[in-house]
Amino acid sequence: MHEAIDSLTQQKEEHLARRDQLKANIASVRDSIKQRREAQAAHQRSLDAQARHNVPELRFWEHCLGLRIEGVGVEDQLRFVYACVDGRDAEKECWFELQMGGKEYEVVSTKPKLDRESVDDVQERLNETRELGAFLRGMRVLFVQALKG
Repeated sequence: MHEAIDSLTQQKEEHLARRDQLKANIASVRDSIKQRREAQAAHQRSLDAQARHNVPELRFWEHCLGLRIEGVGVEDQLRFVYACVDGRDAEKECWFELQMGGKEYEVVSTKPKLDRESVDDVQERLNETRELGAFLRGMRVLFVQALKG
């Protein structure tokens, strides 16, 4: 009988120790979740603050250059669409797609088709200087020249 009592007492102690260990693990996981939620909330606040700055800049590009920026469904690739490029047809749009995922930016396609050498020159200046504004103006000039010729 004493052996059964000792065995049950030992099992009880093992279960209590296991319970305490599980409680400590649960507390640790809860702390980890809380920290991650706080970090995620801070990151979201940062993104929201940046978005407030992006909207006026985007409106500037759309208004001054007649430029619209679209996602194309390919990771790290954007389409830049120009309006009012053709003096004869204000509704005609021209665009190019820019791959931005690598070390260097790359123009992957244009409509209408542009002289590749000219595009490479403008693209090379972008990769050297990282001045997006000058690049966008340069691409617009190429579209205007292509529509005139």
